[in-house]
Amino acid sequence: MNQIKSSIQVLAIVLVMTVIANKVQSQVSIGVPVPSGSAMLDVSSTTKGFLPPRMSEIQRVLIFKPDAGLIVYQTDGKKGLYYYDGTSWTYVMNQLIPLSPSETPIAIGGGVRDNISTLGTVVSAPTFITSEWSNVGGFAGKLRTPRLVYGNNFDGTANLTSGLISDGITSSSTLAVGTNATITGTLTLTSLSTSSLLVTNGSKTVVSGSLTGDITTTGLVATLSNTGVISGTYGSSTAVPQITVDSKGRITTITTTSITASGGGTISHTIGESYGGGIVFYVYDNGQHGLIAARSNQSSGIRWYGGSYTNTRARANGVGAGLKNTAIIIANQGAVDGNAFAATVCNEYTVTETTGGITTTYGDWYLPSTYELGLMYTNIGKGASSPNYNIGVFADNFYWSSTEFSKSDATAKHFLTGGETNGGKEYSGCYVRAIRAF
Repeated sequence: MNQIKSSIQVLAIVLVMTVIANKVQSQVSIGVPVPSGSAMLDVSSTTKGFLPPRMSEIQRVLIFKPDAGLIVYQTDGKKGLYYYDGTSWTYVMNQLIPLSPSETPIAIGGGVRDNISTLGTVVSAPTFITSEWSNVGGFAGKLRTPRLVYGNNFDGTANLTSGLISDGITSSSTLAVGTNATITGTLTLTSLSTSSLLVTNGSKTVVSGSLTGDITTTGLVATLSNTGVISGTYGSSTAVPQITVDSKGRITTITTTSITASGGGTISHTIGESYGGGIVFYVYDNGQHGLIAARSNQSSGIRWYGGSYTNTRARANGVGAGLKNTAIIIANQGAVDGNAFAATVCNEYTVTETTGGITTTYGDWYLPSTYELGLMYTNIGKGASSPNYNIGVFADNFYWSSTEFSKSDATAKHFLTGGETNGGKEYSGCYVRAIRAF
């Protein structure tokens, strides 16, 4: 009997110690008896892998207030893993070994790097990897054995602050880019002298710092050749510019044509027109009336409320509804903590313009309703067709509407996908674009 009692006591002690150890370690292992000492989760398998949440691009960007470190797998568009860094979504791709700011791999055997940035950092993969190159994360890093090029050891990188050398080029002062290469952004060659030669795919050649053809240079700053058009502002409240563009996309002539009023001296306005302190995005009454959006954002991140969760009843929706909503929100929230919020930055926005010798200040701006946001997205945002596609220059982000959803939430619209969501009024990550009526 005593032996059974002792066995029970030993078993109880072992169970208690196991529970305490698990609570202290708080570790989980799958497929392995004991988790790694440095891991909270240790998964081991030779036949299966880890499967993160899978979703479309639209579903990913519509995740409301994602936390930094969130990881998903996108199933359409540019497929692959994405993580949220606290500010934006980042596509996960292989990275190269770090190089010094002035050192850039510029030649890969018979291939080339696709992109080079101003600091000399390669941002995409080479065309292929040969056995002569070190394989770093799926990319070619440096030559395993440096080669002698014009008496210098060449390992596949070039220092952009000294003499430029590359594999297979014609002189030690020449940077060669193959026909399948694309250089984006700005390529800074600080040591390229007036006697240096910059060769592209053969259609353009820079000799002694100048470029011939449709592009001209001052030093190495390239601009389109002058077509004879004089810089300035064309058009007014009584005349519109008439523009001629050649096959290369250059403006060759600009003239102005007077506007002839019709129907009792009235002027009809159109969507996309620059008018009344902004851009027309909705018209009615044959263009006599409509809505105008500000040309830029009034905020790139601000809260909806003034500091208090209340039922403001600012729930109107439709053309003109945002004006009433804005007044209601400010009356309800304006004196809460004294700090700015979405409705106040629109209400306090002004634009002063001089047209035809007459100076006008437009100060009747307001926060649009959900319906008015939709008109902006469809007519001058990324939901519009050419030539009005995103002429409002909207960000790929959520924009607050003035339409309240509940005591704690208001409606926002995403200007990349056109989707809508109801988010907390305290959220300060939504953009704001003011509108006015005419």
